[in-house]
Amino acid sequence: MASSSRGISIHEVTLHAGTDEYFHPDFSDRGGDVALVPKGRKRLFRTHTFTLKSSSGFFRSKLDRPRSSTSQKVQVVYLDEEEVVLEYLLRMVSGMEFPELDSCDLVEDLLQAAVRLEMTGPVDIIRLALTSPPLATMNPFRMYDICFRNGWDAEARLFATQTLASNLLDGGHSQLEGRSPTGLLRLLEARQTRREM
Repeated sequence: MASSSRGISIHEVTLHAGTDEYFHPDFSDRGGDVALVPKGRKRLFRTHTFTLKSSSGFFRSKLDRPRSSTSQKVQVVYLDEEEVVLEYLLRMVSGMEFPELDSCDLVEDLLQAAVRLEMTGPVDIIRLALTSPPLATMNPFRMYDICFRNGWDAEARLFATQTLASNLLDGGHSQLEGRSPTGLLRLLEARQTRREM
């Protein structure tokens, strides 16, 4: 079986002895019937069809039914996600501890991948993490934009309030470039409303 969608290809292969070294140590269960291959192909992630299908609408529609635990065949899925992004998502859907979310870039990459792979659980985890340190104390303009684009009004208001200490007209806000005009307009309205209170 081979299929392809949105830059993702799926193939069925037989894994031979000696391939364990290619797998991430936390995702190398020999009982796993799916091997996920991130962009760059440095380390692979072996997991179970059940885990992916129960946490992702994308995988639910793309993967075959689980293989028997004695089968040597696995479905190999080549993804466009970076290794670090894939690791975070897999840790989230597997109920494993994951490293602290500590950058706006990482949050945006994770959200983009989670939405693309239709993983609502990681999206909810990231949303909750936004209002906790260290993310809650990061660039409020960028965090506002992330929240606005995802329709998270309460969180967007929180970050809009944090921008009040900044003068938007001083020219030192390059992080506003390339952002949604609608989002910027809403930010200006929120700032004006807060100042009038």
